[in-house]
Amino acid sequence: MHLASADAGRTWHVAPRARVQVDRTDPVAVQDARDDHRTERYAIRRGLRRVWRNDRVTGCGRAGARPDGEVVVRYSPATAATGPVTGFSGLLTCGNVWLCPECSGKVSAHRAARIERALTTAVDRGGWAVLITLTTRHRLGIPLGVLLSDGVQAGWRAVGKSRAVRETRKRLGVLGIVRAVEITHGPNGWHPHVHALVVFAGRPPRSALDALGAAMFRAWSAAIAREGLPAPIADSGGLDVSHLGTRMREGTLASLSAWAAYAAKGITGEAIMGAVKDAKGRNRSIRELMRDGVLGTRWESSDGRAAVTTDDTAVELLREYEIATKAVKQLTGVTELERALGLDEDTATDEEIAAAEAGGEDVAVIAGGYWDTLVEPVAADLAAAGERFGPDGIRRWLTRRGVPWTWPTGSARTWETIREDRDQDTARILAAAGVGSS
Repeated sequence: MHLASADAGRTWHVAPRARVQVDRTDPVAVQDARDDHRTERYAIRRGLRRVWRNDRVTGCGRAGARPDGEVVVRYSPATAATGPVTGFSGLLTCGNVWLCPECSGKVSAHRAARIERALTTAVDRGGWAVLITLTTRHRLGIPLGVLLSDGVQAGWRAVGKSRAVRETRKRLGVLGIVRAVEITHGPNGWHPHVHALVVFAGRPPRSALDALGAAMFRAWSAAIAREGLPAPIADSGGLDVSHLGTRMREGTLASLSAWAAYAAKGITGEAIMGAVKDAKGRNRSIRELMRDGVLGTRWESSDGRAAVTTDDTAVELLREYEIATKAVKQLTGVTELERALGLDEDTATDEEIAAAEAGGEDVAVIAGGYWDTLVEPVAADLAAAGERFGPDGIRRWLTRRGVPWTWPTGSARTWETIREDRDQDTARILAAAGVGSS
């Protein structure tokens, strides 16, 4: 993409976003990637406060969960599974999977773990799974709210009520269906669609799985057409059936368990913008709309200059998206699948998952009134300092930036001693300047 300049001879082009393959064996490279992703998530969340109308979402990430307004910085050392982690306690959370890039990431990870556990249990018992994607036909100008209510929701209700689908499910031994809604936007407008992860007690033949997908699609397409929207066409992108084992070697429990993990992360990551995910082709995912609307696009010129432009159209699309998704459930069916497998049900709500306090050791307490103004705009840098340099790195970061902090309860450093030290420092400075008390 190029932009002509008023200055003769200068041309502009969009600076490509680096997509570097991270060497997972290199802890420095892994930490660099974590830092970059967190910095973008935090920046998007701050920028979206100018976009969203939902007060709870715009307050997410600010101080206020503790009566005194203090924020506790916590540190967890590296384990065999993860690197060190810096976390914060005392912040407000929203738990909104549609609108918040930070909370959606937490909820996505929690959901993925639940789905992976259920899938792994099913395949360990001789079960099977298939991922069926049902899409809506769309054209520019159809409101997202209409596509969701008369398309996705009407279509999925019809799938559940279809006699042919119910009979096929019973015959094939379906344990449950986990359904997720994904939304993208492109040259032809909004494109909402459904990912349905169907889990079986046994292993049906491939032809039977395709037949189930076809039955679901017929009910889906007919219902959408009855609502007055264009009827989806199966062989034109309306239906996709992805079989277990398609992307990896079949025949061993290890490969089936690996597919379970892959599918669990895929169905949550596909739909939630918590993962850094770009849409296919010329479509934009919600994460990309957020990026373009609040962080902007970086342009570089032929003579080495740079500029950033924000996309006002993306902002208007996001505001439409906020209204349209308000009453839509993003993910359903996980609890029912857990129940069918005899697993302990996870009853935690999205809000409770997002509000769960960061674990680890309390290493510093930031004074009330300082998080929102001094720390939150650069909180990603503080988190990175902790993960790179440990608890001392956190405390040095706060001290160097003039952020009042104290040790957790029980230490020698308290707010009283901080005030005493400050008063003594002031007295020494005045004495050195020859200023005495009157």
